[in-house]
Amino acid sequence: MKTIRYIAVAVFLSALSASASGMSPVGDDGLREVAGGDGLSFMSFVNASIGSITHTDTGPDGGSISFERLGAFGLFGGAIDILKQPAFETILAQAGVFLPASFYGGGDVIQMSVPANTVVPSAMMVDMWMGAARMGGNRASFGSVRMTDVDFRGTTIWVWKR
Repeated sequence: MKTIRYIAVAVFLSALSASASGMSPVGDDGLREVAGGDGLSFMSFVNASIGSITHTDTGPDGGSISFERLGAFGLFGGAIDILKQPAFETILAQAGVFLPASFYGGGDVIQMSVPANTVVPSAMMVDMWMGAARMGGNRASFGSVRMTDVDFRGTTIWVWKR
């Protein structure tokens, strides 16, 4: 019986790798032809936790702070697009932002955005929390913080190579 299972798994993995070997990378132009437009859309259900984040000052006055039991939970989605330099500069100019050449030297930009008109049920909005904040190794906590219904709609992030 075990042998049959091993054979079935081996056949499945072989078929999977054979189908993947025929795949090739798809560039932006190729994606445009397949999907009918530039970029990608994504949706993610976030269920993340961090045990603690600690900062320790190693200077002469020392000290440390620790944030414990951090987490986030909820639905998050958006779009990823590649903007040509003129389009990016137009977006910035319309917002009244002009970046120095030392900060943005030109070229294409990756734009990640969460459209403002995305419909998300309120029960699925992102919640974020911190269970405790402690200083200097002391176990007494300053308390906890919880943010509910964090809404990322209308947010845009741009990334470029420097």
